[in-house]
Amino acid sequence: MKIDVILHSEDDSLGFIQEWADKHHHELVLHRPTDSDGVQTIQPHRVNLLISLGGGELLKFKKTAWFAVERELMRRLSAFNIPQFGIGIGAQQLASALGGTITSMAHQTAGWQLVNATRADTVKLPDLMTVFQEPHDRIVMPRAQRLFNSALDHCQGFKFKNAVGLQFHLEVMPETQRQLAGGGDSKVNWTTNQRVLDELLDTLVKNGTN
Repeated sequence: MKIDVILHSEDDSLGFIQEWADKHHHELVLHRPTDSDGVQTIQPHRVNLLISLGGGELLKFKKTAWFAVERELMRRLSAFNIPQFGIGIGAQQLASALGGTITSMAHQTAGWQLVNATRADTVKLPDLMTVFQEPHDRIVMPRAQRLFNSALDHCQGFKFKNAVGLQFHLEVMPETQRQLAGGGDSKVNWTTNQRVLDELLDTLVKNGTN
């Protein structure tokens, strides 16, 4: 299966997403804001699954037409019930496209944080997970199912129709943790984080092929 992936930063790493795709023999088609074949060229009726990742560099695109084009694509995919998965700013774009609101956080921190599952009907979610976050904004999705909460932010993950958004980064792998603010965290259960990511993606792919 071909899967479209929006990378907002040159530093974005696919991490465990690449491992998941390789395991299932999926082809990841990458799109960047600065590429000539960026998000503007994605045809909604040809998309099987859209993944939109984070990236601080995206902040400079917020007032450009490109940023709005991504949200319009997400709205059209939702109308066709095509699966979507957003992480970080990708989740904020997804929430905004689907009727949610984004507000600035008074206190912004980056590092390893605990999140707790609030629903278990999508996949088997652990009660607590240690995950990497670098939040700048808060997501408010009144009509969505909330998947995760944290002390830092009430909504850390949501499911709305055939779309899932996470404010934290399950794609992060052990070998990249040294590059992250705050370094590593001995409490991270990498096997659990990867399993939850895989099952979320597996569920979206299954829903899209039914």
